Amino acid sequence: MKPAEQRGDMPAEHAEYAEKPEKGGFPFLRHSACSAGNSVWIPVPFAYSAGMNDFLYKDETYKIIGACFEVYKEKGCGFLEPVYQECMEIELGLQGIPFIAKQSLRLEYKGRPLKHTYEPDLICFGKIVVELKAVSALADEHRAQLLNYLNATGLEVGLLVNFGHYPKLEYERIVNTKKRPQNSPQNTQNTQKGENPK
Repeated sequence: MKPAEQRGDMPAEHAEYAEKPEKGGFPFLRHSACSAGNSVWIPVPFAYSAGMNDFLYKDETYKIIGACFEVYKEKGCGFLEPVYQECMEIELGLQGIPFIAKQSLRLEYKGRPLKHTYEPDLICFGKIVVELKAVSALADEHRAQLLNYLNATGLEVGLLVNFGHYPKLEYERIVNTKKRPQNSPQNTQNTQKGENPK
């Protein structure tokens, strides 16, 4: 990755914090698949804690987050969740990201099927659960909900995306490490947070 000062096309406010963790900064990746045809710099604040080599589904995660930034750039905050759901479905389609929306999934209790089902907002690439919110700030109950969805699906990675946060998109990547093999270096639930810079 080029040093920030060598990235002439990066906005100055991004370059100021890029790759400076001691100042609260973080590395950026360029995402060029926006429907408008412009490049967008995506902040990756969780890269330091997770380690780039251990980042599960790194490329897929960046593509999904890039689509989220594009929707936020176009619509901003202030709409209800179903509006962002529809926008995300359109944007994912435009960017060629495979997804299933509102798939009804069965639940069990002690091996017995339940009448009630649940519908995650999106499952992208067949392996990443994306839960959309339109609230002022993410809360622990939102994280618990996504973690339950990961447990129910048997999937490891989830993205919690909040379009209601002002003035920036808010997102968290949650890894359900209980689904990893026992010899995995980590064996606890891991949450990594991020916001796009001002």
